Amino acid sequence: MKHLILGTAGHVDHGKTSLIRALTGTDTDRLPEEKARGMTIELGFTHLTLPSGLVLGVVDMPGHEKFIKHMAAGAGGVDIALLVIAADEGIMRQTEEHLEILELLGICRGVVAVTKADLVEKDWLEMVEEEIRDRLQSTRLSSAPIVPVSSVTGAGIKELVARLDEVASEALERVKEPASRLYVDRCFSMTGQGTVVTGTLLGGPIAEGDRLELLPPGKTVRVKKVEVHDEQVHKAYRGQRVAMNLAGTDRDDVERGMALASEGWLSPTSLVDAEVTMLSGSPPIEHNERLRLHIGTVEAIARARVPKQPQGGVALIQLEVEERICPARGDRFILRSYSPQTTLAGGRVVMVLPPRRKVSSDEEAGSIARLASADAGIMLAELIRSSARAKGAKALPIEEQALRKQAYMSEEAFSSAFGKAEEEGLLFAIEAEGMRYLMDAGSYDFLAEGLQEALSSYHAEHPLRKGMPKEEARQKAMPWLDRKQAGALLALEAAKGRIAQSGERVRLMTHEVRLSEKQQAAARKLEDSFKQNLLSPPDLDELIRTPGENLSQVADYLVGEGILVRASSEVTFHKDAVDMAIKAASSFEGQFTAAMLRDALGTSRKYAIALLEWMDAEELTQRSGDFRKFREGDNKAR
Repeated sequence: MKHLILGTAGHVDHGKTSLIRALTGTDTDRLPEEKARGMTIELGFTHLTLPSGLVLGVVDMPGHEKFIKHMAAGAGGVDIALLVIAADEGIMRQTEEHLEILELLGICRGVVAVTKADLVEKDWLEMVEEEIRDRLQSTRLSSAPIVPVSSVTGAGIKELVARLDEVASEALERVKEPASRLYVDRCFSMTGQGTVVTGTLLGGPIAEGDRLELLPPGKTVRVKKVEVHDEQVHKAYRGQRVAMNLAGTDRDDVERGMALASEGWLSPTSLVDAEVTMLSGSPPIEHNERLRLHIGTVEAIARARVPKQPQGGVALIQLEVEERICPARGDRFILRSYSPQTTLAGGRVVMVLPPRRKVSSDEEAGSIARLASADAGIMLAELIRSSARAKGAKALPIEEQALRKQAYMSEEAFSSAFGKAEEEGLLFAIEAEGMRYLMDAGSYDFLAEGLQEALSSYHAEHPLRKGMPKEEARQKAMPWLDRKQAGALLALEAAKGRIAQSGERVRLMTHEVRLSEKQQAAARKLEDSFKQNLLSPPDLDELIRTPGENLSQVADYLVGEGILVRASSEVTFHKDAVDMAIKAASSFEGQFTAAMLRDALGTSRKYAIALLEWMDAEELTQRSGDFRKFREGDNKAR
């Protein structure tokens, strides 16, 4: 069953609340002040069961100018608008502003109720209907049915219900959200129950026993009980008005505007990228201008950071909010001027936690435009790039689930979008130790080209080395990647045939180690000097400095081939000495000390310690204080 929200809109005193009472039997004016003043101040809630069996959650939104922020909060989750216009007054100032807000929030389904029809003549009523039709012609509600009604006599109520049923049956549910969430609009304590919050469920379901995250505090709470329209239910669904009894938080810890969501899906932020549609006639938004942001059930003050703007009524901006908010990508909002308060624009969030954008930058405007793209592949690629920039990196793979959370997409939608983008060459995946990371093609090419340049420089500097150590390659070419990610990228480059890997070294495919006859003779001589003194070897660095010998590159070759082993920065052994040390260490039963190895090898403590530290680093031995144990069956070096 579809679960939809119906929201009233219209000028103060045009009879919205009376109409809802006539439709549902419920008086949504619940505050004493509302009763006394005869106007809706806060949001009122009820439900309407239609002839088809579909149940609409009804949000009665205030019409008075001073309470426009509550109207904006209520409209954020609305699927169908019930625009209320009094027959005796017609379209008024708040009617216009509410229409603008509905338009900016993208609400395109609705019905117009012309109330107080019993107070005017037929000719006047027809004139008002014509005026309404003309006014709606340029809006998303241009095809909305217009129904004259009287809440006093009941005239037209049945027809209004029928028209609402028709529109509701044609209305599409919003795109399925990947997480359960709502914005808190009320919070109170009940004796014997504890903390209770209410809100419109934007993503669901939510059931008894669910664990949710209260944001921005980041506190985990448990749902003890769920009610929909004053009836306890086991589970509530998207589009329903819910009240939840929570365990794990006090009433004083919860405020209107906070979010409750599936754990890990929303991130508190004070910076968002947004695509904004300006109202016709509104002045352009200036950089650093203070604005009133209405998003979810929050009214917050925000400053605009404005890159260069495209032509037309669309603006690409960054909003720096003076408090932390918890939106999801795609959330719609309203912007009003700081003072005097007038509606300027409506928009949608295109990135949460973006990098701080440069002002008056075509590049930044282009980045936000790609984030707002209807092409999911383009959007995902830009999310990856912008996420990297937000972390101070020039290019960075992102874990698949983290990207899906950034994009705020269901598993099905994300899988479909990624598959298409992968076919088009925009995105691809790399695997690292059981983790799946995604990259955009541009970032991958940047890293791959940097790797090629780093290897080329290394080979030119060390022509007789087999290759560059992988960790050095990571630090030089891709310092923003951790070892797992860098290893995955190296593996992919090797699979593409652009590099070769050998142990802990990597090289270009074109790199070959070739010794001249003179170098071969020098290599034999250098190796012999270490073979003759296996367990008391000469100082390699001192030998390299021998005048006229030019042994540096030859030493590189011998180390790269594993013939010589640098046990430390000061001590180098021939591989035969290392093999002897491994054999001796493995012969001990249980734990042994450095002195025991020294005596077994007949060498000095200095060389025994160097060999042990090398075996520790290679994880051949496990150290505990002054004792070591050889790791049987885990000998990765030999």
